[in-house]
Amino acid sequence: MANNNTRDGVAPVPRDVLGYGLAALNRVAGSPVLDRLGLRKRAEQVAFQASKTGFRVAGAASRGFSSAQGLSKPARLPASKPSDLFDLTPDDEQQMIVETVAAFASEQLRPVAAEANESCAAPAGLLERVNELGVTLVGVPEELGGVGTERSAVTNVLVAEALAHGDMGLAVSCLAPSAVSTALVLWGDERQQATYLPSFVGESVPAAALAVLEPRPLFDPFALHSTARRSGAGFVLNGVKSMVPRAAECELFVIAAEVEGAGPALFLVESDTAGLSIEAEPAMGLRAAGMGRVVLQDVQLSQAAMRGQHRGLCPVHSAGAPGLVRTGRGHQQGGARLRHPLRQRACGVRRADQQPPGRGVQGGRPGH
Repeated sequence: MANNNTRDGVAPVPRDVLGYGLAALNRVAGSPVLDRLGLRKRAEQVAFQASKTGFRVAGAASRGFSSAQGLSKPARLPASKPSDLFDLTPDDEQQMIVETVAAFASEQLRPVAAEANESCAAPAGLLERVNELGVTLVGVPEELGGVGTERSAVTNVLVAEALAHGDMGLAVSCLAPSAVSTALVLWGDERQQATYLPSFVGESVPAAALAVLEPRPLFDPFALHSTARRSGAGFVLNGVKSMVPRAAECELFVIAAEVEGAGPALFLVESDTAGLSIEAEPAMGLRAAGMGRVVLQDVQLSQAAMRGQHRGLCPVHSAGAPGLVRTGRGHQQGGARLRHPLRQRACGVRRADQQPPGRGVQGGRPGH
């Protein structure tokens, strides 16, 4: 005979605080009283955002970023070779990448775009399939587990544009972690790279995002209202960042704030840091990206949270393409070679169907 702790002889699944909270929210959202009072839509929004925030906290707690290897110095990607001719025409390899990503966007993103727009989130499993393409590997040097050989803003732009043909909101969601991994490569010190970058080249890429924009007109990234006040051996952050993709599920943020007396700077902030909270901020055309606001209330950080090299804020972020990082000489072509899974897939298609006889798959033009 079953005891009092079982039902039909089956032991109940144990619940934590998150489980009980979600169960209560589901009961409230399913109540017919909401329809009579005209509160159905508002209740569903509250339940959705509460569940997303809850999963964000659980995800960050289970990840536990830690240094996986010791680095004597930070790894950087070299700038592309200079060319006398400023030409943005994709080379053969870039064209193959565009065709592959566009096909993926057409097959995987476009069919679920309407659903993602309504739910303000990418469907389950979609972002994992994007990670299998190796999008976050392109901007990470080989010595850190990536496939990058040089900086290439052109390749990044082409990938973003091809993904956006499927759906702009989903493209922003897919590219958000790349903004953080690329920024770590460009400006992170050896400790920051050893702690965070291994997760971006592994099988389970964390949700992560740059948080630079602020909710005010005529926003200027070099005149930030979010502040970083020095306190002892660290900083205290206050302010609000807006239009942050996948905000409720992010495990790691790179946040821009004004340092008193020193100008703008970037800080690495994990999502379970005390004083950090998330507010939903659906954006027309980008609802599938799960946009939100990151609210900072006396968030205490150590000195090590400030980005390593180039402590000041560089021109790092564009709201329409958060996977891109612009650099002074980064507008040249080039990038990782064929060991990248995306490139392998692209070359397989080209070899079978499109490659003219006798033409090499790694062919390029001088200066690229």
